[in-house]
Parts: sequence; C-alpha cells; structure tokens
Amino acid sequence: TWAVTGYEPGEGTVYGRATIKAGASPAEFTTEISYTYPRSGRTVTRSGRALIYTGFQWRGRTMVGQDDATSLREVMIVDRDWQTIAGRSFTGAYDERGLDARLVRIGRETLVSGLDRASLRKGATGQAVRLFGANLPTSVTPRDVDFGRGVTVTRVVSATADALAVEVDVTADAPIGVHDVFVTGVAS
Repeated sequence: TWAVTGYEPGEGTVYGRATIKAGASPAEFTTEISYTYPRSGRTVTRSGRALIYTGFQWRGRTMVGQDDATSLREVMIVDRDWQTIAGRSFTGAYDERGLDARLVRIGRETLVSGLDRASLRKGATGQAVRLFGANLPTSVTPRDVDFGRGVTVTRVVSATADALAVEVDVTADAPIGVHDVFVTGVAS
C-alpha cells in the first residue's frame, strides 16, 4: 500500500492511496489507485496493470472502470529500496495532459503527505485546513498539530487515518515563508 501525492495542471494537487499487487510474472503488477483533488473534492478511482523493466522502470496503464477513454499511461521510476515511486501519468503520445505523481510505501508510522492549500492569510482566524497522509491519528487534539510560530490550531474538525480537518488562527506577525507542519511530532 502506497500514499499518493501529485499535481495535475489546471486541477491542482491530489492525495490518495494505491495498492500494488503481484501479477502473473515477477515483473508484472496490478494496481488500484484512488485519489482526491482537494480543490474540487472530486475523487477518482483507477485500476490497471504495470510492468517493471530492469528492476526499476515502471511502465503501466490505468483506467476508470473499464472505460478505455479514461486510459492513462504511466512512466515512473522505482527507487532501489522500493520505498518510493515517482513519475508521470499522461493521456497520449505528447504528454499533453496528465498527473505528476509520487508514491511512498506506507508502513506503520504516521505519514503526512501535504495540505489542501499552499498558503494561509496573516491576521485571520478560523481558517479551515485539511491535512492528508496515512496512518494519521484519529484521536487528535489541537495541541497535536503544529504549524509553527504564529499559527495556532484552535479546533480539530474531523480526523480519519487519511485526512485531518482543522481550524487555525494566524497572527498578524506570523513569519512569511514555508512552515513545516507536524502531526504528533511527524513533519510533512
């Protein structure tokens, strides 16, 4: 099982989960992937097959249901340790539309993949933020989620193993720039 993060031009970021199973031969695999676009809330579920060439070159194809019109080709690289897979899914020969994706193998530890937004407004209160990942704690308090100096989590709205929804207040003097986000001590 793998945590999926990605970006599709015009659609935004995606977060989800993939299951990869052994196929008929040692180099063949079947895949099931489900991901959500936080911007729109749309969820996509795809299934397919892939081959691994030379131990690390992933070549696959997935589709929604059995609809060939939804077919995406996949070209990815599997890291030597088989803990990450990264590459691109695309519609056709010219790579014109598609999804840049990274898969990280899910273990037992908490994994924070990312947020539904790239920025927060300074000096604003009650801003809704969703965090995505795997093995996230379902019993979490505002104190367990840390956005860094100047940002306070005031409420946990919902918590599942794959997503946390929180509300945050940002002070007017919060530092501008990238902030690491921690969930029970694990950074994004």
